[in-house]
Amino acid sequence: MQDDKNEKGWNKIELLKGIGKRIRTLRKEQGLTQSKLAEMSGLHRTYLADLERGARNMSVGSLARVAMSLGISIQTFFEIDAEAVGE
Repeated sequence: MQDDKNEKGWNKIELLKGIGKRIRTLRKEQGLTQSKLAEMSGLHRTYLADLERGARNMSVGSLARVAMSLGISIQTFFEIDAEAVGE
């Protein structure tokens, strides 16, 4: 069985799922459908759906397009509310 963690100890699958969850949360907070966000960011709806499920890798360019379409920077995309994670 393959270990999903790399030599530094982070898990790629969990990272992709976390990014996807963040996209979905921000999209829903803005009342956008997957189709609308995909259209705004120039991505295919099924690709965006795969990203939200953590089923696909995404390039920095695609992440930037999604973030810009959501009206935020990539830096803001990765900001985490400490209260939400119990810190």
